[in-house]
Amino acid sequence: MADPKPDLQKKGKAVILNVDDKEAGRYAVTRTLIKAGYEVLEAASGEEALKVVFEKYPDLVLLDVNLPDLDGFAVCKKIKADRRTASIPVVHLSATFVQSRHRIEGLEGGADGYLVQPVEPQELIASIRAFLRLRRVEQDLIESEDKYRMAAEVTGQAIYDHDLSSGVTEWSGPVENITGYTAREWSGKSYNEIGVLFHPEDRPSIIEKKKSLARDHGPYKAEYRLYKKDGSMIYVEDQGDFLYDENGKAVRVIGSLKDISERKEKEKRLIESLNQMSAFFEEVNVGMNILDEKMRYLEVNRLAARYIGFPREQILGRTPYEVAPAFAAEIVESFKRVLETGQAERNIEVKGSLPGSEEEIFWLSAHVPLTLPDGKPGIGVAAIDITDRKRAEEKLRQSESSLRLLTDNMLDLVSQMDAEGVFQYVSPSHRDILGYEPQELLGNSFFDFVHPDDFEVLMVKGTETKSNRYRNRANFRFRHKQGHYLWMEIYVNSVAGAGGEVVGIVACSREITERKRAEDKMADTMVMYRKALEGIIHSMGVAVEKRDQYTAGHQVRVAKLARAIAQEMGLEQDTIDGLTLAAEIHDIGKLSVPAEMLTKPGDFSDLELLMIKNHSRAGYDILKDIEFPWPIAQIIDQHHERIDGSGYPEGLKGADILLEARIIGVADVVEAMGSHRPYRASLGIEEALGEISRNRGKLYDPEIVDACLKLFREKQFELD
Repeated sequence: MADPKPDLQKKGKAVILNVDDKEAGRYAVTRTLIKAGYEVLEAASGEEALKVVFEKYPDLVLLDVNLPDLDGFAVCKKIKADRRTASIPVVHLSATFVQSRHRIEGLEGGADGYLVQPVEPQELIASIRAFLRLRRVEQDLIESEDKYRMAAEVTGQAIYDHDLSSGVTEWSGPVENITGYTAREWSGKSYNEIGVLFHPEDRPSIIEKKKSLARDHGPYKAEYRLYKKDGSMIYVEDQGDFLYDENGKAVRVIGSLKDISERKEKEKRLIESLNQMSAFFEEVNVGMNILDEKMRYLEVNRLAARYIGFPREQILGRTPYEVAPAFAAEIVESFKRVLETGQAERNIEVKGSLPGSEEEIFWLSAHVPLTLPDGKPGIGVAAIDITDRKRAEEKLRQSESSLRLLTDNMLDLVSQMDAEGVFQYVSPSHRDILGYEPQELLGNSFFDFVHPDDFEVLMVKGTETKSNRYRNRANFRFRHKQGHYLWMEIYVNSVAGAGGEVVGIVACSREITERKRAEDKMADTMVMYRKALEGIIHSMGVAVEKRDQYTAGHQVRVAKLARAIAQEMGLEQDTIDGLTLAAEIHDIGKLSVPAEMLTKPGDFSDLELLMIKNHSRAGYDILKDIEFPWPIAQIIDQHHERIDGSGYPEGLKGADILLEARIIGVADVVEAMGSHRPYRASLGIEEALGEISRNRGKLYDPEIVDACLKLFREKQFELD
């Protein structure tokens, strides 16, 4: 009997475990296996066999049934029950258990084969080779499935296998990531069961498309909307192919499902963007067109067609020489330069006339190099009609002679500038006032002669004049030819073109240096008057506090705190100054209260309390006829009002109380509670701050309270 040829495995020799408690039988089988080229492990009992299996993981197990401890059937079941070894082929080899029922028991117990001794070596080796081939196919299939599954997971695709005969579909891959359903939830369901999740508008076309492609033997690819488990909708890409039987009938569909919602959203935004760009191209108030390298019009918008003078359909595919010969030569030369250099050309003035008209038209054009969709070079053109502006400029030039006749004999300084402030005309009077000959100013910017400190205000006035088109006035300093500055008063007005746009500015100026000096002197006088007024008010405050030694300094401290609060709130300086003066005499009405009552310890009677409460109105009566720059009398009258209406004398609420009075009201409470009084010791600043915090928004203005608290708690403000 010839020895069987060895079976060369992909990865070295196959390892076979030979299990037999009979040494002679085990030796004979081992010798046959070694000669066939296999590596052999041996075991003489069931327990030993299991130990070798779980330590060495052989490629195949030849297992005797009649073993001294565990029988072969039990050993096989243990091998097949463990997922680590379940795929190892087990072949029973027995000389004792040879009946049909034994073979059935072994095969149903998980064995992959059952051979009866004695068995020919060739049959034994052939059987082993067959089992190993099957295992190799299974392993290759598992590896292939694993790779396919990994690829699907990496690309985010769920894989399905749909049996057309049973209608059942099996799923794998990231199904849950896409649909919210697990692969187990979807596997085993029919196509119709899953199909209810298709968007109703898409479902009929999907089913019909698959049926059609199944008949035509073609792969398919479809995009449709699908409802996820949570009810939300996504877009998916479904692609796959059909498997056919020997009669050409489709029996299976294998495909993949991919979430393309993000891509569809990007496509939607792109389409919207393209539509917007198309609408912009068509509706923009600029003539726009695109030409190829042979100077043929490819795209022309509505305004450009009007400029050229033909309907759009008569322009497309033709050259400028064919549709606009009047100005073709000029723009074609520019087109050639753009194509040759790849550089844009801008601010090109084009002059011509429309077909059938002798009227001269002007355009301002820009030519830009483009790359067309076919990869070839092209030209983008943007043009605006400047005919009205050119005509306005011409009219302006024609009116200059008339204007000069009028202005040359005026004592005031008359000038004409373009829209950017460059002198175009200067009256001779500039020589007499500023020392410049007219030609020394022409072509120069008006702003080059303006004092740096006045530049910004004149720029603002100029912008207002150009945008609002009304007469404007400003005072500024203009540099004399000798280098010193003179004060000037200027009146400016804009000059509009035929289309309403500003094309120039006319200015009339006169020297006001002496007037400015007089105004400055008057301002100095007002400053002195204001300081005197402040001194008088301060003296009045001192007079009030002289009558009450216990509250001496109260008004000064209230004024200090009120001023700090106003500064923290960002009020204007003039408001802060008026507030400070009012605070310094806010208790002036106490002049009407007997001095002994102001210093009286203990509680007041109702009459006494009424007299004290009347001090704010008394203060108002004292000051009401004095014309202050600020509402001093009203502030003093209201400084005991509260925003909920609980104050006095009028019970005013909220914004009906002057802001300055509300500030003094908070400062007065904080200072009074934080200072000593005849009838009580000082309650302390923290108690005072607690009072305004508790009644923030009720008695006291919240913004004022917040500013006061910030001064004390964050900025370490002190009353003394």
